[in-house]
Amino acid sequence: MLILLDSRTFLIPAMMSILLTGCLGESGPALGTVTGIVLVDESPLEGVQVIFTPDQGRPSVGFTQADGKYELRYNSTRKGAELAQHTVSIEYFNEDNPKSIAEIFNTKSTLTAEVKPGRNTFDFSVQCDKVTRLPEKR
Repeated sequence: MLILLDSRTFLIPAMMSILLTGCLGESGPALGTVTGIVLVDESPLEGVQVIFTPDQGRPSVGFTQADGKYELRYNSTRKGAELAQHTVSIEYFNEDNPKSIAEIFNTKSTLTAEVKPGRNTFDFSVQCDKVTRLPEKR
């Protein structure tokens, strides 16, 4: 018995498969992109990690560059943070750093941010508990 099938019989399932793969290719929760700048004494703060932690879910982390700018990553393949209200903490990644950021910005953070769909920009100005000045080079 020979069955003749119309080309649409194969085309429609193939198209659905492509569309679903494109829409569902990234597994996990919906994310909003998050970027910003961290300042201390009105100057860019380099070498700190910015952590957005939702009430429920996985935190996202970014690291400031020389210009103080950061971009959050949810994991190694996805940029952004979960769509939610977050507690934000800012702390030095390297504990040997001579500066110490005030507790209200890290271990006892009072900073919050609500991540929404699309692009989000959150800039922060922090204060240091102490700044150890390095000796001048002669």
